[in-house]
Amino acid sequence: IKKIFWGGGPPPPPPDCRARSPHRADSGTGEETDILITMDADDTHDPEYIPELVNRIRKGADVVIASRFCGGGSERGVSVPRRFLSRGVILFMRLAAPVPGVRDYSCGYRGYSAKILHDAADTFGSRLIETDGFSVMTELLIKLAALGARIEEIPFTLHYDRKVGKSKIKLIPTLKGYFAIILIARRIHKKRLDGKCEM
Repeated sequence: IKKIFWGGGPPPPPPDCRARSPHRADSGTGEETDILITMDADDTHDPEYIPELVNRIRKGADVVIASRFCGGGSERGVSVPRRFLSRGVILFMRLAAPVPGVRDYSCGYRGYSAKILHDAADTFGSRLIETDGFSVMTELLIKLAALGARIEEIPFTLHYDRKVGKSKIKLIPTLKGYFAIILIARRIHKKRLDGKCEM
């Protein structure tokens, strides 16, 4: 997402873009919409949840999160320190920059309508993604929520017991990223109050 939308927006689509799109769904208005699915490629995110992510977008959601923490969601093989970090992020974000209805702020297994991502790129421009590392997913969620995105969750099981390779998460940079998100959220809130379009 950062590579596609940083700066000038997405590159022109190839002539056969329609054939290459991984998912195209009826938006409810008779028009088709592209859907972007993001997931970790380390075997912790089971592809079986993709159809439901697509189905929710098809029914009108802008963002759908595969959530460990909504009813029916779970985690397997997650270490105690990592559990502590993920739940700390939830508490921190609920207090500092809550998004209604969201329980899992950091999971990268999501479905997006292409339209909401294009709207975000038009609104935020080169500031669409300002942080680095694992906080990026939370930052994007906060910014899409500021645009009025309809955000939903579906339950899923995180299979950390299947993970291939070591975790690349670094505690200090990750914590710095989340504190930066709070400043970003406050800036967006202030500009919305001032009636400014560009955030």
